[in-house]
Amino acid sequence: MKIYILTLFPEECLNYFVKGIFKRAYNSKIIDLNFINLRDFADNKYGRVDDYPYGQKRGLVIRSEVIYNAVKSIKNFDKYKILYTCPKGKNFNQKSAYNLSKAKGLILILGYFEGIDERVFELLKIEKVSIGDFVLSSGELPALIIAESIIRLIPGVVGKAACVQNDSFVSGLLEHPQYTTPRNFLGHEIPGVLISGNHQAIDKWKIENSLKETLFNKPDLLKYYHQPDQKYKKVLETLLKET
Repeated sequence: MKIYILTLFPEECLNYFVKGIFKRAYNSKIIDLNFINLRDFADNKYGRVDDYPYGQKRGLVIRSEVIYNAVKSIKNFDKYKILYTCPKGKNFNQKSAYNLSKAKGLILILGYFEGIDERVFELLKIEKVSIGDFVLSSGELPALIIAESIIRLIPGVVGKAACVQNDSFVSGLLEHPQYTTPRNFLGHEIPGVLISGNHQAIDKWKIENSLKETLFNKPDLLKYYHQPDQKYKKVLETLLKET
């Protein structure tokens, strides 16, 4: 997958992807990461890409021609999904990441200041996305979060595919609790079923505890959950009675 990140600080974004699974994915050409400096498209010797918004003298807006020319510099840009990170966008979630992981390519435009000139959204068919109902000073973190959530779903990036398939939100549930050594920590034992060797019982425990985690922490997710087995519907009904 080709990914283009349009930013004022390409070195900050690059540093994030030169380690771990992302470095391996980049070196093996599973992903093709490209960082485009918006200042390269400034029409002045100072590299200034913004100006004051019409109607007020407060804040700054990235100029339309800067974004337009930066995107147009990408070969076959019209074949790629173009996203812009901002608080006004649709909430980005695991389903969004999964759908975008199937795309041919992705262009991420990072938000700064008061935003970008509104006219380029229609001209370039840019989609606004948000990682939550809060405000940050710049778009680096949202873009990196979005990029990582998509990249790790691309086959070959994460070593074991099952690790991705069992992530929270993939099935519509949060992931079950995890335990490791020692078996007893300060008097707290791990659930006995996990060391029983009974894989059917372990799978049942995982589903039941995923339901518990979701019900108590993110109950709104349950409306998207489709029970694969009727017996788990009874588990959920029992949990609902207990709350």
